[in-house]
Amino acid sequence: MDVDLNVQEHGTITLPTLEDTNSIQVGLAEVMRLLATQQIDHRTAALLLYAMQTASANLKHTSFEPEPTQVVIDRECVGRRPIGATAWSTVEGREYDEVENDDVQKDESEKEVGECEAELRQLVEGVARDPGFLGRRISERGSER
Repeated sequence: MDVDLNVQEHGTITLPTLEDTNSIQVGLAEVMRLLATQQIDHRTAALLLYAMQTASANLKHTSFEPEPTQVVIDRECVGRRPIGATAWSTVEGREYDEVENDDVQKDESEKEVGECEAELRQLVEGVARDPGFLGRRISERGSER
């Protein structure tokens, strides 16, 4: 995001958002260019340069990365959770998942693989019978079974 400044006699100038050393350098070069071409007055340039100096000093304390998500855990259920369990479950209705040997997740993934294999087998058989099989609508494919 850039910052637009209205300059009375010369219109609008655009400065980069001061988020890293590169953008500060670009802003510094732009203020120097504007001063050299007399597009901004010395007072405005001084204020902009001071702001860039402050931004430069703050860089080591600044991070534009989002903060990690805060997870709220019911303290009463922590004692019931076995060692090696996750803090929450990916399956609705369960309190937690086992990190290793989670049978529910295995069953679900095996079921998905089986469904995919069945669909693939149906497509292969359909194309083997009729090469134009894939060009037809799904409703037309189902009527051939």
